Amino acid sequence: MEQTDVAVVGAGLAGLAAGVCAAGERASVVIVDGRRPGGRAGTTRYDDDVAFNEGPHALYGGGEAQRVLRSFGLEPTGGPPLLQGARAERDGRLHPLPAGPVALLRTKLMSASSKVRLARVMGRLGSIAHDEVAGRSTSAWFDELELADDARGVVGMLVRVGTYAADHDRLPAEVALAQLRLASAHGVLYLDGGFQQLVDGLLDVASTRGAIVVDHDAVVEVAVTAGGWTVRTAAGRSWRARAVVLGLGNVRACAGVLAEWPSGWSSVGPDAVAACLDVAATRRPEPAVLFGIDEPLYLSTHCPPARLAPD
Repeated sequence: MEQTDVAVVGAGLAGLAAGVCAAGERASVVIVDGRRPGGRAGTTRYDDDVAFNEGPHALYGGGEAQRVLRSFGLEPTGGPPLLQGARAERDGRLHPLPAGPVALLRTKLMSASSKVRLARVMGRLGSIAHDEVAGRSTSAWFDELELADDARGVVGMLVRVGTYAADHDRLPAEVALAQLRLASAHGVLYLDGGFQQLVDGLLDVASTRGAIVVDHDAVVEVAVTAGGWTVRTAAGRSWRARAVVLGLGNVRACAGVLAEWPSGWSSVGPDAVAACLDVAATRRPEPAVLFGIDEPLYLSTHCPPARLAPD
């Protein structure tokens, strides 16, 4: 039985960041994962020069991840989406995406009155208090905004892209508001080399701070013991830890390694499922960015702006 102050189960971005934080406070740390480090943030390379992200594709410029990474001395590199010339599709027809004042005036996605109403709503995002939308669904919040169907479709599209959730009857309005606010204020970055850039950076900081990373050995049990926890893996390794961090991606996966289902977890809702397809092409597609208004569709060219493949 090995000893450690903190055992982190899962070496995705959350697990790696937790381990780095604990090691920075002079705790002994072991981070264990059943696969390679990175989790959903892993990146696969083909022919050594084309990078495909396996999970996340964009990093919010003003989000919590950016703040935490900077606290570790990591400054992600990449570029913002190519929104100039972006299009929106509705009823099989393409329209200029209303990504700015000029595009909003030109687009035929909405009537003139809907454009005015939408501009007012988007302009108020920063001043809407959390309590104004808390406790209701995104659909109920949209009803209160009194948007016509054409403008509501545009706002719904923005929420889908910002949350990866299309079921607005179940999505909490405060989540939709927070993501809309974040996206409109700071935008996102497509990362050079993919999200593996973040994984490699966190692994370097973890190593520097003395954290131990164990990969390709899945944790099968986390149990309470006297004075702490016991963590056991499929390969037969075990640690006695004063504290355990579970970073397995969702509540059910975390509960799967626990001896007992924690009280209060039964109210957790269903997972959101998103289907992503990456394609390496010989030339940039036109339009470079396309949003679906009446269906959950989002196509975006990532290279450029990010360095993910040869020119």
